[in-house]
Amino acid sequence: MHQNEHSAIRDVAKPSRLRFVVGTLLFGSILIILTCYWIISAENRVVWELTDFSIFPTVLFTFFLLAAITPLLRKYLKNIAPTSRELAMTYIMVSVATALAGHDIVRQLVPMIANAGWFATPENEWSDIFFRFLPTWLTITDRKILQGYFEGDDTFWRPIYMEAWFVPIVAWSALVIVLLFMMLCINIIIRKQWIDHEKLSYPLTTLPVELLGNTSNLFRNKLIWLGFGIAFGLELLAGLNYLFPVIPSLKIKYQLFFADRPWNAMGRLPVYVYPFAIGLGYLMPLDLALSFWAFYLF
Repeated sequence: MHQNEHSAIRDVAKPSRLRFVVGTLLFGSILIILTCYWIISAENRVVWELTDFSIFPTVLFTFFLLAAITPLLRKYLKNIAPTSRELAMTYIMVSVATALAGHDIVRQLVPMIANAGWFATPENEWSDIFFRFLPTWLTITDRKILQGYFEGDDTFWRPIYMEAWFVPIVAWSALVIVLLFMMLCINIIIRKQWIDHEKLSYPLTTLPVELLGNTSNLFRNKLIWLGFGIAFGLELLAGLNYLFPVIPSLKIKYQLFFADRPWNAMGRLPVYVYPFAIGLGYLMPLDLALSFWAFYLF
């Protein structure tokens, strides 16, 4: 009897586990494609440092919308509504992919593969000086292959282009995967010390955890909406001022300059008011926040 009960439990658990893996991978992959396209398009045209923030705004906005519609999905479409566990895993997947698609990775890595070959001229003699040191499986030096990439009016989906880019992309992707695995190993090593002994609070995870796990209470919190409204209003006003200078904006960024010695050795002291930084400072331990200020001024 007990053996039959255990087998029945395993039969029920298998579809649930299968749904978690397949559903999360499929849903996360779709969101990764959309989010990375959004980031690359925005950072190439509008905002240079969109992925420079502690919590990526694109990821947070995406999951803010998901958290808002999830209760409706669970009420009317229970079979396809994501669970909190699935949303949390998808959030991690999209966050890691966003970090890789940001301007400090893809924006520098892809041009690094091609810049030397395209900008080499007879005058700078790059081809004679260091081309022999560039591995052909990591870089592209054929200007005919690079012309469409730098000048446009062409498509990547041509066999000659895909064949030329395939090996460098695979090689650099392998390096990035190894680096990610090393970071994961480091996290596993230091996890016990940080979490069990030092009891770190991880303020960066506070908002995602509340957003994905306690959505209804979070949306009913008036202080949350007040803070969101103030921050959103400031950013919206700054964006409109950037697009239409006739619209005034609040000045929340200052540059302090010192002319007298010894303070002039600092050059300048930027004082910026970022709503997200104020929120993170509120969530951080007091001694850590004080250390940031003291060492920054020092």
